[in-house]
Amino acid sequence: MSKKVKLPLIYLIGMALVVVGFIVPMFKLGPFESNGFDFIDFDNFGLGTICALLIFIGALCGVVLCFVNVSNGELLKLVVLLVSIAGFVVLAISSQKNGLNRFLAKGLFKTAYVGFYMMIAGWVIALAGYFTKK
Repeated sequence: MSKKVKLPLIYLIGMALVVVGFIVPMFKLGPFESNGFDFIDFDNFGLGTICALLIFIGALCGVVLCFVNVSNGELLKLVVLLVSIAGFVVLAISSQKNGLNRFLAKGLFKTAYVGFYMMIAGWVIALAGYFTKK
């Protein structure tokens, strides 16, 4: 007999959307489209770099935790989800790179692009998947 595998599919889809949303363009700043990797700058290592890494690594760890059995796995899934969300909130508030604060003052949704919306949807779907355990 084969063992039935219980994969948290909704949570996995949500975290995968966050990873993909980080890779595709998130903001249109003037003529340039910037994805999440544009906020990572190891030459001028600072809060923006740390927050961008927290978003991506947190979401990636959430995807990996869906396939690995560890003790306290459910708690770790919630922690990496919250770390990813917190990384974005701090990045959006404190980022100076590419003039993001100026665009936030005018309105975040005017400059948002497909990656931003994918990340927001991914976090909502992952939260729903975590609390429904599906």
